[in-house]
Amino acid sequence: MDQLKKEFNDVAFELGIDNPAIIEKDFWIVHLLTLIAKVESGVFTIIFGGGIALAKSHVKIMRMSEDVDLKIIPRSNWQSVNRSERKRMRKIFQEQLLATIITDDAFKITEKPIKRDEYRYVEIEIRYPQQYQIAPCLRPIIKLELMETTLFEKPDHRAISSLVAELYRRDTEVKEFLCVNIESTFVEKIVSMLRRTALAERNPEKDDETLIRHIYDVHLIATSYKLDLANVFSIFSKVVSEDIAKYGRKHPEFTDNPFDEMKYALLQLKNNKKYAQRFEAYVAPMVYNQQPHDFKTCFATFEKISADILDQRSFSSVF
Repeated sequence: MDQLKKEFNDVAFELGIDNPAIIEKDFWIVHLLTLIAKVESGVFTIIFGGGIALAKSHVKIMRMSEDVDLKIIPRSNWQSVNRSERKRMRKIFQEQLLATIITDDAFKITEKPIKRDEYRYVEIEIRYPQQYQIAPCLRPIIKLELMETTLFEKPDHRAISSLVAELYRRDTEVKEFLCVNIESTFVEKIVSMLRRTALAERNPEKDDETLIRHIYDVHLIATSYKLDLANVFSIFSKVVSEDIAKYGRKHPEFTDNPFDEMKYALLQLKNNKKYAQRFEAYVAPMVYNQQPHDFKTCFATFEKISADILDQRSFSSVF
């Protein structure tokens, strides 16, 4: 552990990150992924998504991400299986995954996992070794989320390395993991940011201050990766449709007119100072990017892209 602590300090210094706890958490997240990568199933495919999958892609968003988002994709004959059997198979798979994780003494499950919708969604809090006082911008646990969902594009095959392995030029810890492709991640972040902001404005109990990280990620993708815009528009309509199906009952305004609701969210993000303050609290400390990445810069990109997509008349007949 003493050697690891030295390496965490060295990498934090090299990247200009004030708190080595950020490097420490990245290291243990990747270690967790080495265990998850060993899980095999004849029923489900695990696809790695979210901020960490993006951070470990060739886009290089230069931001530490702290949640592990796994998309659980059933095999093609899934709908022919009856409801009770599907529930049983999800439960068995998730128990197998948890059993694999706790074989490593580094990890402890802190509380009983949250399970919803017949095991379609599971949230697990995992304690990891900590040698530093946790940074204010970090959760003291790794949040592992499993969501059974649809994949809109073919996944990418990626190797995944911790920041320690990258800086010390060591072998990649995870040789290969299926990951959500860049354009799908890009779209999901835009829709999630807008939908959940609108919901939180109407129902403050649903607020998540860390969501603001999506604005930085969208800015980095848009400014460093050549997107296929036709594909982005196509994926966008599919993601909106899926979100209506998943969350519409709890967010009727989004169901009735998703585009007006997302435009409402865009105005809130622009005009309410709390979002810029959240950006400073939850994004700035986790970024090691030498290029300008303040809220004004990142939101200008996010706003333009979101407005361009929302103004596409071709979507108006879809819903």
